[in-house]
Amino acid sequence: MKQFFLLGFAILSFFVSNAQIDLFVFGGPQATTSRYVIDGVKQETGYKVGAFAGVGSKMRLEGIFSFAPAIFYSMKGYSVDYNRSSPFPLANAKSNDVTMHTIEVAPLLQFDLSQKEKHLFIKVGPSIDINIAGKEKLVRANDTKLDRKMVFNFNSYSHIGASLIGQLGYEVSNKFNVALQYALGVGSINNHEEGPSIKHRTAGISVGYYFKRYKTY
Repeated sequence: MKQFFLLGFAILSFFVSNAQIDLFVFGGPQATTSRYVIDGVKQETGYKVGAFAGVGSKMRLEGIFSFAPAIFYSMKGYSVDYNRSSPFPLANAKSNDVTMHTIEVAPLLQFDLSQKEKHLFIKVGPSIDINIAGKEKLVRANDTKLDRKMVFNFNSYSHIGASLIGQLGYEVSNKFNVALQYALGVGSINNHEEGPSIKHRTAGISVGYYFKRYKTY
């Protein structure tokens, strides 16, 4: 396995060393929720308004193919109404409202649908979510409320999540792009052994501005 990753890194380094690289900043609003399951039963969840912003690059490799990694901040969350109890996050809770702050690292691949200056593009790939902070507003069965910071450790919420990202975008010129993005959470952000499965769902739109272009050869 180690040899496989070393070979992959060597191949990627070769292409990148002969690539034109465009750097850009981007950001925009997003709607966020989660797929929340307790004992195999899906719970009713609601959407929240969030935002994301960061820095990306487009490393042109050959033809329509580019390596397009990005790192960005993402504010997301969800609301959930429980129809059954769970020991986590609170045994007698009837609802919860969660807001989370994450840093995402996304090594995406980009496919331009034309080699013209103005063109559509598709980006796909994974994202590693680093959960850095969050708050939850729980309502107990007796209607009392509990507002608290989220705890991240091996027996509560996870510091690390994972998503699959898909984008459909348009490069307006060599300076701007716009993109629709959907992220499907594939890793639960709950570490509690008897707790629920919680997987993010986000959909957003971003505007990007290219601020640097250079060649590495």
